[in-house]
Amino acid sequence: MTFSNLKKSLTLVASMFVLATQAPAAPLALESGPVITIQEAITRGTMSPIFNYVDKLLKSSEPTPKNINIIINSPGGSVFTGFRFISRMNMLKARDTKLTCYVVDLAASMAFHFLTQCDTRIVLDKSALLWHRARVQGGDTAITAPLALALSRDLQAVDDIIFTDLIKTIGKELNLEDLSYHFEKETLHVGTALCTQVSKFCKAVPAVIGLMEATVSKDAVHAAPDNPFGLFLIPGQDGDTDRDVTDMDSKWNIEYIWSGHERHVGTNNQTKGK
Repeated sequence: MTFSNLKKSLTLVASMFVLATQAPAAPLALESGPVITIQEAITRGTMSPIFNYVDKLLKSSEPTPKNINIIINSPGGSVFTGFRFISRMNMLKARDTKLTCYVVDLAASMAFHFLTQCDTRIVLDKSALLWHRARVQGGDTAITAPLALALSRDLQAVDDIIFTDLIKTIGKELNLEDLSYHFEKETLHVGTALCTQVSKFCKAVPAVIGLMEATVSKDAVHAAPDNPFGLFLIPGQDGDTDRDVTDMDSKWNIEYIWSGHERHVGTNNQTKGK
């Protein structure tokens, strides 16, 4: 074992010991207000019921709810479907609606990006959190050199948007070097560890009273069930046939989704072992 790897391992053990000896946070109760659950890969199809609900609120002359609870348990998904939902989140906030977001097990990729846009962020202490670059999965189009260059420019443009938003939110507590490192390496963060490091960004708790009941409530607005290909979206096979949000998304099927093959698990910014 090299000295660098030994130092990294010892730092990891020390970090986990500190976390293990900290007093656990008290359980919270679910905030009052309507509930939206996102427990699927994010596609135009799965998000359709949620778009319908939010658009109805925004088109109404009645005041929007004072608070909306958004429960997240998703690996991410389509970039531009995600951007559409974030636009609606911003419109709700502009009408003085507070967005309280909860992470049950996983908020990765675009699902994590949703989390960054919330007013209050509550994560279960053993949940997994991750952000990374956008990517293109599958496809049946032959890629020539000019197309590859165009794809690279489009992906970089999406990455720039995502990373700028990360800087404005979690970047207030996490320095640019660490933010970039985790963006490139796809670090899978444990909820308690990340929220200890960026305590103004999120709060980790052992339980939220009423949370699991809300995930199956008939009164909640749920994302539609995804198909079996949901984690590996391929044009024409993800149940999302009307992919005309933008030319870029329709052409490349650009995604911000976690495939489940994390590079490493991080406890804090000292575990990088540079």
